[in-house]
Amino acid sequence: MDIVGRFNFESCGRYIKWTQENCPTDTRAYLSVIERCLQKFTESPLYAQDIRFLRIWILYVNSLDFQMAKQTFAFMRAHNIGGTLALFYLAETLVYEQNGEYEQTERLYQEGITLFCFVVLLNG
Repeated sequence: MDIVGRFNFESCGRYIKWTQENCPTDTRAYLSVIERCLQKFTESPLYAQDIRFLRIWILYVNSLDFQMAKQTFAFMRAHNIGGTLALFYLAETLVYEQNGEYEQTERLYQEGITLFCFVVLLNG
């Protein structure tokens, strides 16, 4: 059993943080820990809409090129990961915006605003 297999979700998050802080130049080790945590909890409906789990996905997406990031967001949508959280839409739009995909960025902003209009109204 690997180290991730012995940990619960909270421990997994602490392990990612520890790896990032103690092995800052070892990107491969850091990504390996993230990937193992994602694999362990992706099929669990308990974490699908958990902001902590979404943040781990975003750490992973931030390590990918544009095409892989798009595929990862598609995977997340297909598996209903993060879709009820505004952060999902913010992260996805940022990826598209940084890559000059402005029409898709606008579409995603509008989708997020439609789903989270109460946030816009409260903060706007």
